[in-house]
Amino acid sequence: MFLALCLRLVIAITNFERGDDPGREKLKRIDSEYKSILQSDACKAETNFIFDLEGASAETAAAFAQRLREHKTISLRRETPNGFPRRTDPFDYSTLSTDVEYELKTDDMVFVDFIGE
Repeated sequence: MFLALCLRLVIAITNFERGDDPGREKLKRIDSEYKSILQSDACKAETNFIFDLEGASAETAAAFAQRLREHKTISLRRETPNGFPRRTDPFDYSTLSTDVEYELKTDDMVFVDFIGE
């Protein structure tokens, strides 16, 4: 399914580069189809919790991570320009007691692994 979608995208881009106006409409349609397919349950590979600590200091994030480890293993942590997201497997987060403000994100994200240096 994914390869067929990629092939349709390449054809649409080629037509667009050749000045084919319907290619532009095809490209818009393919973009919306791609997003629709990604959001389907068939593409759901895993369920994760992301605890997003926007604007927190490194010390605050470390203290939060320590509290979080009491409940679940942190499977991914990154320092970003906007904060310190922490990814875990799902658990009963109502038992997590902390003074740190966080935004909990569940299935509203597509998880893409970074490949590179």
